[in-house]
Parts: sequence; C-alpha cells; structure tokens
Amino acid sequence: MLAGAAADSGYETAHATAFGEFLQYLQLWNPAFVLLDAGTPGDDGMAMLRPLWESRSPAVTLLMGPVADQSRLHLLQHLGTGRGLTMGGMIFKPLHRNEIVQTLTSLRDSRHWLTEAAVTRGLEQGEFFLEYQPLANIRSGHISSVESLIRWRHPHRGLIGPDAFIPFVEASNAVGPLTRWVAMTAIAQLGAWSREGVELDLAINLSARNLWDADLADAILAACEAADIATSRLTLELTESAAVERPQEAIAALSRLRLSGIKLAIDDFGTGYSSLAQLRHLPFSQIKIDRALVTNCQQSHSALQIISTVVDLARSLGLHCIAEGVETRSDFDAIGNLGCDTAQGYLISRPLPADRLRTWLADWPVVPGPRRSIELLRSIARSAHA
Repeated sequence: MLAGAAADSGYETAHATAFGEFLQYLQLWNPAFVLLDAGTPGDDGMAMLRPLWESRSPAVTLLMGPVADQSRLHLLQHLGTGRGLTMGGMIFKPLHRNEIVQTLTSLRDSRHWLTEAAVTRGLEQGEFFLEYQPLANIRSGHISSVESLIRWRHPHRGLIGPDAFIPFVEASNAVGPLTRWVAMTAIAQLGAWSREGVELDLAINLSARNLWDADLADAILAACEAADIATSRLTLELTESAAVERPQEAIAALSRLRLSGIKLAIDDFGTGYSSLAQLRHLPFSQIKIDRALVTNCQQSHSALQIISTVVDLARSLGLHCIAEGVETRSDFDAIGNLGCDTAQGYLISRPLPADRLRTWLADWPVVPGPRRSIELLRSIARSAHA
C-alpha cells in the first residue's frame, strides 16, 4: 500500500527491508524523502536516523509507527531536528491510503517553495516576525526573561512555524542573515521594553553555523550598545549537538561571547548523545532540558530519572536549570520537586507578540508565601479561564 500511495503522490520509490539495504539506497539514490518505520520490533528508530544525520542527508524524513508509540516518535523527531535533519512529521498505524497520499503530496509541494531565495525575499519584504515566550521562576513565580521565537507569515502559505523552515535554513547560506535579523530585532525590542519600564532578560537561539560567523558577535554587541542594554541581560541558546560538533572551535567562539558578559545556554539537552562531562569545558551558565523529556514526564519513570540526573549534574557544575515544555500542573510539580529553577511552556504562556507581552505581564500573578507554587498555579488556571 505504501508504494502505491507514494506512486500516486508522484514519487519513484524503493523499499528497504533490512538496515544494510537501507544504507545502499541512501548512498545510491540520495533520496528527497525517507519514510522510516519506527515501530519495527527490536528497532528503536535511532539506527535508521543516525546514517541520515551522519551523511548530512537533505532528505525530508517522515516517521511512521503505532499511535501507542507517539511519545517515542516525538522524541525521535526532536532528535532528528537537533541533528540538523528536516523532519516531515509523523503518520500513525493503522495506515489509511488517502492520509498517506495527502501527507506525501503536501511534503512534495513544500519542497518547491522553501528556497534560499524565498527566505531572502521574506526578509526583504518583512514576512518574518518574532513572538516572545515568558519563563517563570518556579519558586517565586517571577517572570524575569523571555525567549524570542521566529514565525513566517508567507504570502501564499500563510503562517508557518519554525519547525517547517528552520532545519532547512540552518543547512543553507540563509542562516547568517536570518539569525542576524532575529538578534537585531529582539535586542531592539528589549531596549524598547526597558525604556517603558519593563525589565526583562532575553534569550536568542543560535545554530552551529552561527558560531563560525566572526561578524555576528560584533553585530550583537553593537546592537546591545545601541539599545542601551547590558550584555548580561542577553542569553544565547545553542543545542547540545551543535555545541559538541566542533568543540575546540566552539570553545573559542563561545568564550568570546561569554567574556563580553553574554550568558550562554545549552538548549534541548537530554535527548542527544552528549553529556555534561563533554560540555563542561564550554562556558555555559544555563541548561535547558528538552521538552520531549519534560512534557507528561510524570507518566515516564525513565524521563523523571533523566531529568533528576541532569539537574544534579548541572547543579554540581553551577548551571541554572530550565525545563522546557511545561504544559500541565503535573509537569510543573515534577520539575519543581526535582530541583529545576525555571519553567517554560504553555502552562505559563504561549509565545506572545511584543505588543501583548506588557499587558500579559501586568496581569501575571506573583504570589508570596510558602505555598506560592500551588497558589501560583491556581492563579494561572484562573487567568487562563478568565
């Protein structure tokens, strides 16, 4: 059925039934799309993903598996994205032919519009914009920082989230101009908030390729000076896979930023192959635990164990711990009990446009007292349903 559905979607297909056969097709065909069955008995999906990222395959990778394995598929998708793969989403068994045709056709069409020229045009035409997601101190409830997140309002495809275009951008020459635009825009906004009396720290995401851009650091420092913003209020986030890709060069690039006063964070930590021992020589001050571990973590004993281990190791190295993907009170309670310092996720707030953030901050409940975490969550719930 899969081969027939793929043919109906306009693809020439090859079907690999063994790992060695898959490697041969990957080398000979250089496929545009790869559909991986992550539900094969005895295979956790990682063996198939590894040769894709090691070969820096440009293929769009689509994961397939049973609904019961949805959390594992989400984890694999996060891992693939973190390693620079273009992940095309997931389809679940039992399979339906029409759904497969629709998904494959959509992915095929998506490749036609996503080009460096389209990104460049989008920058020139003002199609990109930023939203800001607040981070809350778990013990006090204080909102002290926000993370800038890019969106694309495409003239023909509508609103596009970062997962749909960032992997492509990070593998292209567009990554430098786009990252610079994000940094300049976000720092200018931070300056505007400061002049209005709103004092926040700001986090900006970097890719591995940004580290080798010698001019980016100068541009960031100049933007902070122009906005009259102390560099200590800025955090640059880098995924763990990017940090260990070329560690010696990373040390030089990151040390320069850190010496200027900018804070550095390891993003999406806990689902890759690196460890804090590998990263201890890099000048990070924060660690962000991957949402794939945090969301619904109380339903997974292994996730709780990993989070606890990461928190303990990070604390021993003097790193501030942030948990991403905090979506429920159970998530909040779990990470708080395990010793995380800061929470980020939909329980606190979805990403907000800059003009809405100040109003949101004015309504944010900071509750003092020994039961502040519980009372804070009750206040969040009341605000959410107001």
